[in-house]
Order: sequence, then C-alpha cells, then structure tokens
Amino acid sequence: VNWKVQMKNLLPILDWASNYGKDTKYYKGTRHTDGDQKGEYVGWKDCLRRDLLAGVVIGIMLVPQGMAYGMLAGLPPVYGLYTSMWTLVAYMVTGTCRFLGPGVNAPISLLVADAVQGALGLTTGCGDIPADVTMTDDCQDFIDASLLLCLMVGVMYIILAVFRLGIVTALMPKPALSGFTTGASMIIISSNMKFFLGLDIPRGSFVETWISIFWNIGEIKGATVMIGIISLCMLRGIQILNRHPKVKPHLFIP
Repeated sequence: VNWKVQMKNLLPILDWASNYGKDTKYYKGTRHTDGDQKGEYVGWKDCLRRDLLAGVVIGIMLVPQGMAYGMLAGLPPVYGLYTSMWTLVAYMVTGTCRFLGPGVNAPISLLVADAVQGALGLTTGCGDIPADVTMTDDCQDFIDASLLLCLMVGVMYIILAVFRLGIVTALMPKPALSGFTTGASMIIISSNMKFFLGLDIPRGSFVETWISIFWNIGEIKGATVMIGIISLCMLRGIQILNRHPKVKPHLFIP
C-alpha cells in the first residue's frame, strides 16, 4: 500500500485539509450574505469565518461545562478545561467523522472517578479539600492516577485504530447502553445536588449521597439554591427561544 495512503488513514487531516471549503454547501435555513445562494459551494474563507464563529461559541460553552465535568470526575476544575480543549484539537488531526463532537461527558467523568477512587482506596478526593488548603496527598494521588488512566486509554485507542477494531462497538447491546445511560443520569443528578443546595458532604454512592443530604438538610444555603433555580430558568428560556421557528433564523450566532 502506498505510504501516502497510510499516512492519510492515520492522519485524516492530510486528506480533507486540501479540500477545505470545496465540498461544503449552505444548509437550508442558514443565513448568508454577499449574494451567496443556498445550496451553492462556498470557498474556504467563508467556511473559515463560520468555523471560527462556531469555535468561539463552543469555546464559551466549554468553560463552565469543562469545569463541571472536572469536578464530576473528582478532579480540580482546571483539568476539565484541559481535557475538553485538547480532545477537540487531537480529533481535528486524527478524526475520521466530521459530524462527531468528541470530548468529555458525564458518564466518562463518573467512570474515571469510580475507577480511580476504587483502585486507590481513597477516603477523600480533590472535591473534599477545605477552602484554606490548596492540595492534599490524596488529591495529588488522585490526579496522578487519573493522568495514568488517560494515558492507558489513549494507548488502547491507538491499538484499536491500528488493528481496525472499531467494529467491536457495534456489538454492544442497546438495552445495556440504555441502562447505563439512565443509571449515569441518576448518579449525575445526585452528585451535583450538594453543589445545588450548598452542602458540604463527602463523596459517596447514590444512596450514601442522598442519606447525607437528608441528614444535613438544615444546612441548605438559600442563596445558593436561588442562584441555581435562576440559572436553570435562564437556560430553559434560552433553549425555548433557540428552538422557536420565528426566532432561530434571526440569530446571528449558531
């Protein structure tokens, strides 16, 4: 096999970068300027402008989202930002599907937290550090083990890519995936309730978390709850407006 073909298979950016903007059309309903017609091919400059705008919007969203996922994984919030941004950069070079949005998510964060905490047998993590303490031995061990786990997963992904073993994912049954997603959603809600209510309780299982919440129900901070409710209402309102057919076409951002 030609070595150029092999390189393009390993680094797909070498294949699509030369055709950037040459195989892109406007989608129906998108705004356009300068007399461009919908359905026509556009140049790389217009594609770059749109991609930069989309990148800025996604970057703004990734800041709170990445911090939340870092905390959900039991790590300092800054590690969620590292993972969110560098994952996208890596997939830009090695990714094979333009429609995928890789990055951290809630189930992965939960799996990292449970795997590392179970392997090390730690009683406290980075989320249990007092406000007047910057770092503890348990937190540093947790960070080191998480970085090692990421390295191991990366090596496994490379091996799967080399031997073309992506087909293995098609063998996963849908009921198992649905059950995992439902269970993960319940654990995610439970693990974030202490932040929503302003409670200082240790990290634990689903049942332990709710028991700790009910035992400390008298220490709920009203200001924190109000901020959480207002934030949820604002997010829901923006979501409704963004989906409205009369509002969506007039938005200047994706």
